[in-house]
Amino acid sequence: MTPPILVTGAASGLGLATAQLLRERGHDVILSDLRPSPLGETRVADLTDEAARRDLIAGLPPLGGLVASAGVAGQAPGHLVMELNYVATRDLVSCLLPKIARGSAAVVLSSTSALFASQTQEERRVIRDDPAAARPGWQDLEGWDAYGLSKRLLLDELPGWVAAGLPHGVRVNALLPGPIETPMLGDLEQMQGAEAMDYMKAVVGRYGQPREIATIIAFLLSPDASWLNGVELRVDGGSLRSSPWSSAPPEDRRLPIHNKRPLQQPRPQRLDCRLGAVGGLQPVQDVLNMQFHGADADAERFGDVLVGQPVGNQAQDVEFAGVRGEWASGIRTPPRTWCATRGSR
Repeated sequence: MTPPILVTGAASGLGLATAQLLRERGHDVILSDLRPSPLGETRVADLTDEAARRDLIAGLPPLGGLVASAGVAGQAPGHLVMELNYVATRDLVSCLLPKIARGSAAVVLSSTSALFASQTQEERRVIRDDPAAARPGWQDLEGWDAYGLSKRLLLDELPGWVAAGLPHGVRVNALLPGPIETPMLGDLEQMQGAEAMDYMKAVVGRYGQPREIATIIAFLLSPDASWLNGVELRVDGGSLRSSPWSSAPPEDRRLPIHNKRPLQQPRPQRLDCRLGAVGGLQPVQDVLNMQFHGADADAERFGDVLVGQPVGNQAQDVEFAGVRGEWASGIRTPPRTWCATRGSR
């Protein structure tokens, strides 16, 4: 008989959808969460409590897979976000890898928010080396920063998990979902701002569905994914790849919320650009605060025309949404504005 698959966070959201799908496909699933799952018998445990984690781990049989889905959004206190999303998940995955049957896999739920964590690699290394020593600083973390950081730290742990799993024939992959219609979506809207969330939804036309993520998790657990190991798989419908900030280097990517400035209303009416002249501009569809390779700017989307307005004295050569160009003279203030039509190079 195939060993059971453990799914944490199985009472709601992606954990619930995954557990339900796995059961539909004939798998034996062990449910775990802070509260009972609507799917039935649940091993209730507060994973932020080390003793509770130890009891859960000790009481588990050999496993046929692991889905580490337990987590909270950034509306929770920063220290709680770090304890559950990072410390508890790290501890659980590390301890359970030897219990997973050869040929099986673990899937760790990260998030596309991990791509926007502001902490440097060295700052994250300090946390990973000694989480206990880093805990006092978590009290001052805002929820959004803690959420992105906690999910980024899971990606930092992935190479170590892969190395630990190889001798046992166990694969470990990380999944980075974009916005999904789960109970956590409202928290994400409060964290990131309605404008940012509306933009990401508009790019694809909708939010993702829990079942869509569950299907991918089930695949990663299956023998069909036997050659996938150590992969950071982004699942967002293409919203980030097609977004204005996707072309910036990782250290320069920022969601609008990180600029801490209100979204600006469009002012330019006519611009003279070296990558295409714009006469009568179409109605504004999106107005975003972005960064041009680290330089703060207000970015405005006029139909298929992207307009960047520098803040202060910035470099002449910029890139926006994969389109390179130079600053050009503008008709209205401020005197320098850069724009390019989509597809220009």
